[in-house]
Amino acid sequence: MLAKMKLIPCLVVGLALSLGYNVYLLETRPVPKVPGLLEDEQRLVDRAVMMAARRDGVPPNDTLRLSSPVLVHFKYETCVELQPKWGVVGGTRVRCFDRKTGALTRQEEVGQ
Repeated sequence: MLAKMKLIPCLVVGLALSLGYNVYLLETRPVPKVPGLLEDEQRLVDRAVMMAARRDGVPPNDTLRLSSPVLVHFKYETCVELQPKWGVVGGTRVRCFDRKTGALTRQEEVGQ
């Protein structure tokens, strides 16, 4: 019984370290490049993918693998839409960024 009591704190510490390391990997892993995008457009796609990955708790690679980014340019903002690929369950995510400052101006999740 005493051996089991000593094992529980070790398991808790191990789980905490594992969770911390996984969060670190999730935040520092680079987003794969999308072919055919300009450098500024790629930065916006990276930000939108990171936001979606952080919200879902998955690596950015998975978010980009399951969705197709579509950029729409307006006069004052650029929007990145992450459309789910065919056969993927989920909705469309839209993140819009100010064209001058790059600040997030709005975000929407449709059909989730």
